[in-house]
Amino acid sequence: MENQPKLLITEPDGFPADAEARLSEHFLVQKLASADALADAAADAVGLLIRLHHRIDADLLARTTQLRFVATSTTGLTHIDLEAAQRRDIAILSLKGEEAFLRSIHSTAELAWGLAISLMRHIPPAAASVNRGEWDRYRFLGREMRGRRLGIVGYGRLGEIMGRYGLAFGMSVWANDIRDQPLPDGIERKTLADIFASCDIISIHLPATGETRGLIGKDLLGRMLPDAILINTARGDVVDEAALAHLIEQRRIGGVGLDVLNEETGGQQEASRRLRAQAEAGYPVLITPHIGGATDAMPRAEAFMADKAIAWWRSAQNMVGG
Repeated sequence: MENQPKLLITEPDGFPADAEARLSEHFLVQKLASADALADAAADAVGLLIRLHHRIDADLLARTTQLRFVATSTTGLTHIDLEAAQRRDIAILSLKGEEAFLRSIHSTAELAWGLAISLMRHIPPAAASVNRGEWDRYRFLGREMRGRRLGIVGYGRLGEIMGRYGLAFGMSVWANDIRDQPLPDGIERKTLADIFASCDIISIHLPATGETRGLIGKDLLGRMLPDAILINTARGDVVDEAALAHLIEQRRIGGVGLDVLNEETGGQQEASRRLRAQAEAGYPVLITPHIGGATDAMPRAEAFMADKAIAWWRSAQNMVGG
């Protein structure tokens, strides 16, 4: 119906049809045809449904005239200028805090584990060598996970899943979290300094906050074992990328697996480019384009957020009507 308020789906590829149908009962649903057209398309929308491709910044928000909410099927919010949204009284709806639903989603933890195994067993360079017509198994002698030590930085939902993976693979598991919650059997609470000085694999699962920005800096990175592996599937600005790139350059780290870079959210780009160059040059660096949540579970998350947006809109309309 033409008199319905406009809702813009900014990344429509793969958006679940049933969720779109439910949205259409309340909104005039439009799909963004081109990323370059976002500002114009969003100008008269009351709501945006987004993923991670677009940065919802102050300039974009200033060009909107009717925007009431932005719904993102993510837990992290670094792709949205939250202060600008607050100034314009625009609600931000996300998966953050939706623990009951999120416990059914293991995608990012599975990717973190995959990156760790790939680096421990040199899978990417071994596969590339076969594609070049080579067959030399001894160039790619790897290490078993069993009997080694896994360090988890941020023992929330994803950290807890990683801990279970580590125990299942016969590893000893250390964890650090700002909360003083009890840990399950087999998981030992340790300081960050202890984890970085003693663990064979360190996996980061921290939210992006003022307190965590740059937390994994030169001092902690410098404590790492020379053959240790660092995995970051959280947010790029949690790690001092310049310090990490220097460590890689000096070959004082066994491997690095990254699904996030600081440059994604407008942070310092030089260090991110150095990391990309190191991966391309054959250093033990494996970078993926933020695919942690990009699995067949994504439509479920988007359907959940569609329903959350509908519920928020109906509540907002009732408050206006009341």
